[in-house]
Amino acid sequence: MEDLADGAGAGDLQLGIKALGTIPRKSSKDAAGAVDVPVAFGGIAFRPGDVLHADDDGIVLL
Repeated sequence: MEDLADGAGAGDLQLGIKALGTIPRKSSKDAAGAVDVPVAFGGIAFRPGDVLHADDDGIVLL
């Protein structure tokens, strides 16, 4: 598997990646969190059961 700590290798993967940049950080693993709750990014709400499709032309949330 390609080392994704370097963003150069990510372009070779058969996987759609949408990101503002590559700044890898280790998670804190403090067991806090929630499952099946709505979240919002960039003014768009993602609700449990929503489906996101992305390609080179854009992103669609269903």
